[in-house]
Amino acid sequence: MRNFIWSLSILFAGISISFAQTNGIEKGTYLSTNKGGKIKLNLLDDNKYELVFYSGGYEIKGDSLVFLKSKNTVDNRFDLSFVKDKKAKKIKIKFLNPSYYSFYIGTQKGTEAVQYQRLSDIKAKVDPEYIKTDLDFEIEKTDFLYLVYEDYGGKSDVNKYALPKDVSEITINYDLAVLNDLNLAGSFDKNTKELKISDQAGKDPLVFVNEKDEKPAKAPTVVPIETQSVTNWTYPGKILITVLMEAQ
Repeated sequence: MRNFIWSLSILFAGISISFAQTNGIEKGTYLSTNKGGKIKLNLLDDNKYELVFYSGGYEIKGDSLVFLKSKNTVDNRFDLSFVKDKKAKKIKIKFLNPSYYSFYIGTQKGTEAVQYQRLSDIKAKVDPEYIKTDLDFEIEKTDFLYLVYEDYGGKSDVNKYALPKDVSEITINYDLAVLNDLNLAGSFDKNTKELKISDQAGKDPLVFVNEKDEKPAKAPTVVPIETQSVTNWTYPGKILITVLMEAQ
């Protein structure tokens, strides 16, 4: 379950939502489908909002809650479009908003071994200051293109594409559908009146209580003596530690 929460945290990292009384923005439900699944934004009364990451059907079997699988599970995470030019010496790649995710790109000529590169490594070379949202770079002419998404649990989706001989530019978009692969299950504790939701492993469940039974939040008894918001925070050895973590 921790991987699930971490994925959502990364997906919405840095997003701060506030709504003023602006002409043209109406209350109601807004949908986002450009980064997987259907994410709902509900603008409510009193300037309140809700972000709904996943919705669908469920069944109650005894004390268990069974979440029904979506019929619209995404099989192909990537969307490619080609521009052709017989005179092109190389292939231009535009990867739209690679964001924080672990993407890899591979090239293969004929039956030769696939040559992979991590997208973040390419980004560090061509746009080290992270000025651009999209990633633009070039690759040598090749027969096959491989696109890989590696999730935080270590599972990787590998997609192989045959390229037209005269392709000169490739634009790549993606649909992670981060929630479609979840195997959620729930159980209700009659004694505590808690509903626990977790993935198949059953680790780190989310614990819910009925809104009417919710207890007031406790104020922290220990508070920091100082808080800071630091850009590019670091300390001696941090880069080495990051490299070691990525290598594991």
